[in-house]
Order: sequence, then structure tokens, then C-alpha cells
Amino acid sequence: MESIYGENMFILDNHNGLRSFQIHIHIETPEELTISTKLNSSTDTNNSEGFSYSFEVKYIPPIILTCVLPKSYPTHLPPYFTISVQWLDTSKISSLCSMLDSIWNEQHGQEVIYSWAEWLHSSAISFLGFDKEIVLGPYGVKNQGDPRALSGCVSPDVDVPSLKSYNEEQRLENFLKTLQECCICFGEFAGNFRSSI
Repeated sequence: MESIYGENMFILDNHNGLRSFQIHIHIETPEELTISTKLNSSTDTNNSEGFSYSFEVKYIPPIILTCVLPKSYPTHLPPYFTISVQWLDTSKISSLCSMLDSIWNEQHGQEVIYSWAEWLHSSAISFLGFDKEIVLGPYGVKNQGDPRALSGCVSPDVDVPSLKSYNEEQRLENFLKTLQECCICFGEFAGNFRSSI
């Protein structure tokens, strides 16, 4: 698995002889994705609608799949897992957990981690109905979802800047890794190329 996921896989300490690891699964998104949320006015507590705020991103933080492999995996038991997502609430992450359970039930007795990771990578956004827009929240709602669902959502004040920052960091990283066309000489140079004049 390390050869498949490379720097996106982290081997964790063995716990009671059980292998454990994390896979950071980067989501396949359309070219641009709209993120929106409701911002409540601090002066008007009776207004439950609040203001709507949206922005465009190309990159969103990964879904983190943490697995512990029981000794009887894959013949009898599925991996014990949690799903952690910074930008989803617990109820939506719980539905992802249910889908991974369904995939295990369809492939009972077989290796399933690759199938889980591939499904999260390519189908999670559309499964949640977020083909063009991700709606953050709801905030301040107690949800007794699946205990394997770990939400990183805090508040719009924290989540919006965090998502914007992640997007900008990934855009810069992508720029530095790819060739860019110079608008003066029309030559192609790596994004991190610095000429000495």
C-alpha cells in the first residue's frame, strides 16, 4: 500500500500487535468548486437566516482514513476505521462511514482498503451531492452520528480562512511543480525558476 499512496500514507505505531495507518485521500474535484456557508449576524440573534458567504477553491483538505487491521482481516473482520474531514459535519461523515461498511459487505473476505480509498477519492463528493458546491455546517448542532466520524468543522470564522489558506498553499505547490510559460520570451520554465539578471 505504501507504494500506491506514497507520501499520503502514514504508518502508525502497532497497538497490541495490530497494524495501523492513515491515508490522506485527496478528493477528485471539478476545475473549481464553490464553498458556501451561513454567517450569522452577532447583532441580530433572532435572524436565523444570517448572511450567505461563498468562495471558489480548486483544492480542499484531504479526507483522512485511519485504519487498524484486526488479526482476522480480511477473512472475517473488516478494518477498524475512522474518517476525519475538516470541512464536513458529523452527519455527512457518518454517511461516508456507512458507505464503507456497504463496500465491505459487498467484498466480504477480500482486501477492501484500496476500494475504500478509491471510492472516497472519486465518489465521495458526488455521493454527498456536492458536485459543484460544498455547503459548510450546520454549526452548533449536536449530532449523535457514527462514532467513527470525526469532524474538524469549528465555525465559519475558523473554517473559511483554513480552507482558503489550504487552497492557496496547494495552488502555490502546484505552480512550483509545473512548467509555466513566460509571457515575454514564451519559453517554458519550472514555477520555481529564478533567472539571474
